[in-house]
Amino acid sequence: MQNSNPKFKNFIFIGIIFIFAFFSFYLVFENARASGTANFQIEIFYAKETHQIDTTQTFTETLSNPNGSSFDINLPADVLTSGEEIELTMYSTPEESVTTNKPLPSGKLASDIFYNISFTKVSDGSTISSFNKAVTLTFYYTDSDINGINESTLTAYHWNNSAWTALNDSTVDTSLNKVTATTQQFGDFGIFGDVSPSCGDGSCNGSETCSSCPTDCGNCSGNGGGGGGGGITTPVTSVTFSGRAYPKSTISLLKDAQIAATTIADANANFSLNISGLSGGNYIFSVYSEDNKGNR
Repeated sequence: MQNSNPKFKNFIFIGIIFIFAFFSFYLVFENARASGTANFQIEIFYAKETHQIDTTQTFTETLSNPNGSSFDINLPADVLTSGEEIELTMYSTPEESVTTNKPLPSGKLASDIFYNISFTKVSDGSTISSFNKAVTLTFYYTDSDINGINESTLTAYHWNNSAWTALNDSTVDTSLNKVTATTQQFGDFGIFGDVSPSCGDGSCNGSETCSSCPTDCGNCSGNGGGGGGGGITTPVTSVTFSGRAYPKSTISLLKDAQIAATTIADANANFSLNISGLSGGNYIFSVYSEDNKGNR
């Protein structure tokens, strides 16, 4: 007997869809299992934009990040002598997603955000590896982006498929928080700099003196009195703390609950702190790290 109940018909229809969906999923799963393994690639973007460009005209575009930093690209007119229309793709991404497979140069720290630029021809989708004229790149950074970096040493770098190379005409404007450079090649870009001098890093540099940082520069010598024979030289007593922390995090060393020295963990997560001029006695030392958001 034919059932005219619409709910019954809907139930049969839903059941057919479920069986079909299950069968389709089963086929996909079986295909993946038959191939052995399934590879997945996850890309992380802060921001991403795509534009078609008339290369006979000038072109300027800004990529803005959620934290207030940004990236400008400026193409001059006739950047390609062929005059072909091209497509620009640019995106920003966290440092860790780039430097995991493309390690930083020794002694350098990088800003928190990297950029990738690529161009293709609209006519056939082929990749453009270089331009006939240089394009101008401007990196705007926030103070938190460059935590632990000596700002005056910031330089734009490009990955040349084997190593990071500095862009020769790179300049930094610390009053406007920007780095500017030109390039005719594309790919991954970032801004790198030297580690900021800090008391306790083992080097007496920057504005450090024996008064401001005896840990690195030694104790200031007093004006001794005249006469007398040879005296007794008191040996310098020091202690070194080394370990690993999150790259670019600030490491603080406390002696008897007071900050005695600070430093920045390098790109490989290593740090070292030294305190000298200790007299005999008992001390309580502790060490903690802090990221650029204040998390300990």
